[in-house]
Amino acid sequence: MRRKTLGIYILVILLANSAFAQRTKKIKQIRSPHQELSYTDKNYIPEIKTVQFYNAEKEQSLPIIHLGTNELLELSFDDLRADIRSFFFTIEHCDVNWNKSNLSVLEYSSGYGEERINNSTSSRNTLQAYTHYQTQFPTRNTTPLISGNYLLKVYEDADQRRLIITRRFYVAEDKSIIEGKLSRPLDVKLRQTHQKINITIDTKDLPINNPSRDIRVLVMQNSRQDVQLWGNNPSNIRDSKFTYNHPNLFNFEGGQEFILVDLRSFRLESSMMKRLTIDSINNVELITDDYLDNLVYKETPDENGRFYIRNLDQQDQSANLTDYAEVLFTLNSSPQEEEIYLLGGFNNFSRTEANKMQYDEELKIWKIKKSLKQGVYDYLYASGSAPSFYETKNTYQVLVYYRNPRLNRDEIIGFYELK
Repeated sequence: MRRKTLGIYILVILLANSAFAQRTKKIKQIRSPHQELSYTDKNYIPEIKTVQFYNAEKEQSLPIIHLGTNELLELSFDDLRADIRSFFFTIEHCDVNWNKSNLSVLEYSSGYGEERINNSTSSRNTLQAYTHYQTQFPTRNTTPLISGNYLLKVYEDADQRRLIITRRFYVAEDKSIIEGKLSRPLDVKLRQTHQKINITIDTKDLPINNPSRDIRVLVMQNSRQDVQLWGNNPSNIRDSKFTYNHPNLFNFEGGQEFILVDLRSFRLESSMMKRLTIDSINNVELITDDYLDNLVYKETPDENGRFYIRNLDQQDQSANLTDYAEVLFTLNSSPQEEEIYLLGGFNNFSRTEANKMQYDEELKIWKIKKSLKQGVYDYLYASGSAPSFYETKNTYQVLVYYRNPRLNRDEIIGFYELK
């Protein structure tokens, strides 16, 4: 009897140890891997979702602040690994071409130059588990001291090699007055498809001896870094005023209006939902889009590529109560199209493999599936034959860069937005 009892006891101990080992293995964290730094907007691991980065005064605005003000930048993101991790961030000054500048950290940032992200919350009442992180800066430990281009780097365990996010942002000074005007291009061939931006800059009391060398003007369409044009040589110079209105300068394709989809509810189907199913996760199939290959402009409401996280299924709009869905986008278009990408602010308009659509030979449609959080999203289909219209409503952001010859650095001396 004792031998039998002892055997049962040993078996219980072994089972308990095995269960403990399984639990320990289950909760053991795998740290984020080492990554090669890219001076671009990038998510380095696929579990990082819904990265939002903007001036805190206006949701989804260009991430820019002005020296000498109380403006803040707000960063938030979700980690679908759903555990609690120790994330830090730092900033790095860059030149006008987004290369690392030759300045030391003490020259462009105050404090310790590194900050921990302390605001984290676990998801609740969602099928997709995640941890939501949020922070704002400048802070006492991380404050830009000079204007220019900056790169925000987010990484794990204070190890800058374990990158999870990089984002570009801008710090400007009010050292110039900028005026902009949108018009039709002078070139007859472009008048129906393009939009021309004319710009005048007054550098006031800032002495500019050689504007063609020291001043560079950047114009972006809808805050998109993949749709931007540069101007170096002013068309006219008069005292401290520089005019950029050459016929071949700042001619942008008008493009087409974005398609807006309402994903605020996973309980009720919106007008663009073809099918909504729920199993282990929410699944949404959108109505198939027809490719806009005609020559007629169609005005539709949109947010110029932005996205906004919203939730109609909960009265509480806390970021950790909003769920995810696997969303299927489908498009009617010719299989002869070599490449079609699904683009929007939600994926940084990145023409990568992850955003390339695949053609389904059986169904005769293009399709792609994306994991999206509840909200309102703008998107478009990008290909070599996408139409363009002058009437398309876009916003334009103007940044004026000054190559300071005395301090040997690139500064931003003005910012202007044209609607």
